[in-house]
Amino acid sequence: MAVTSRIRFPALQRSIPALTVLSSRWTTSDFVHRDRFFSSSASPAADPPPGSTAGVNPAVESTAAAEETGSWRSHAEACSRSLRLHVAPAKKNLLGIFRECQTAEEAEASLQILARIRLENAAYRKQTANFNDEVSLDVVRACIRAGVPQKALVAISPTNPFGLTPLLGAAHLIMRHATMAKDKSLLLSAYSRMEKANIQPSATTADIVISTLIAQEESALASQLADSLQQDGVTLKKEVTRKLQEAVSSL
Repeated sequence: MAVTSRIRFPALQRSIPALTVLSSRWTTSDFVHRDRFFSSSASPAADPPPGSTAGVNPAVESTAAAEETGSWRSHAEACSRSLRLHVAPAKKNLLGIFRECQTAEEAEASLQILARIRLENAAYRKQTANFNDEVSLDVVRACIRAGVPQKALVAISPTNPFGLTPLLGAAHLIMRHATMAKDKSLLLSAYSRMEKANIQPSATTADIVISTLIAQEESALASQLADSLQQDGVTLKKEVTRKLQEAVSSL
């Protein structure tokens, strides 16, 4: 349910870049989707249109090649070959482009492949189901590994062109990275996105956020957030409460 008592960060929210717009070179006539890795609510795959390679699965050969090398490029090429033949890439290849991703360029290209699959699914099957949770978590891990953690925020955004489901676990991955990197801006951005997506915070959320802010000498803000989280029904861990009391007493 929507929560109105949480602290808002309007200035921070305005500074978050707009979501990437799909490239104009991808038109809805380019793709016909057959679903293999969407959430369980997805409907059965539609028949391929006339002229497509019905009954032929190019992903079998391309997946085998990708497994041989295990490289990001081989998984990306396998996905591209499947899309050119109007067949959804095999799940192993989809996950592979994120699990093998190492650079900012690879992360961006992987997200665009995901957007292409999402586009054809929505255009031809009127299918609005998101990818399953595994994909959302892998996207976050890939962006962090590639050194572009800000891009991971799209996974916890209420609307995104990639069909990613906002998850508490994904938010925690970003927040933990922000803690290790001492990146207060990323931490608060993740918290803000959680609010927008109506992701209910937990005691773990409170632990990560409050402990990080105290460590960065933001005790007043930590206290405000603690009050807000408690109003939302979140029970603070004893250790967090102790840290907060000590920090506030020293103000």
